[in-house]
Amino acid sequence: MLDHSFRERSVRKTRGKQLVEEVPRRWKSLQSWWEGHSSTPESKTATLLLLSKLLQIDSSVCSDINHEAFRPVFSTFTMLLVDMNLPLTSRYGEDIRQITSNDFFDESQALLVLPFFTILPEEPLAELQRALDALVASHFPMQSDEFAKGSLQRNNYMDCVRKLLDALELSQSPLLLKLMAGILCRDRKHIMEEHFQTCFQRIAKRLVKASKPFFSQKS
Repeated sequence: MLDHSFRERSVRKTRGKQLVEEVPRRWKSLQSWWEGHSSTPESKTATLLLLSKLLQIDSSVCSDINHEAFRPVFSTFTMLLVDMNLPLTSRYGEDIRQITSNDFFDESQALLVLPFFTILPEEPLAELQRALDALVASHFPMQSDEFAKGSLQRNNYMDCVRKLLDALELSQSPLLLKLMAGILCRDRKHIMEEHFQTCFQRIAKRLVKASKPFFSQKS
């Protein structure tokens, strides 16, 4: 239904809007998807896919902190951003070297939703930053070339970095700029340094063309 609402512009303005209002209102009824013994990597990924579709129709639930569903939706997102690739039992705290391909695919889904949450006020933005810092500290290698070329771990790591760079380019967020600069500077020469530079240059050119200061927001 959400897919149909998004594709059909006329439906999006009527039934799509109603769906987006109704699902967040009943968000807590879906809690078993991401919490508790019944939650699985698949159900957590489904949560993020659902959230992505909702936000494409109406992003007010994540940009308006006064929205009745903002807090439960935001809390779900930050929790999944950090923990969604880990079961709620023995695997808590494992690092990227012990995570499977499917786990990292799930994690990357959270990064696709990330740009929607980068325009928040200071307090929730600080919560988001803590979640992102925890994600990088717990699951990213200190040296970007730690994984062998062509290995699954290296490919998955690079995919996550690409999605973070895409989120930065789309949102032009000072928070994400700071995060990505930190990742870039973790080692002498990052294996994706050219991707970082390309992203930074595209943003700079876009802002210069629009005669805007480069990341003038408070970071």
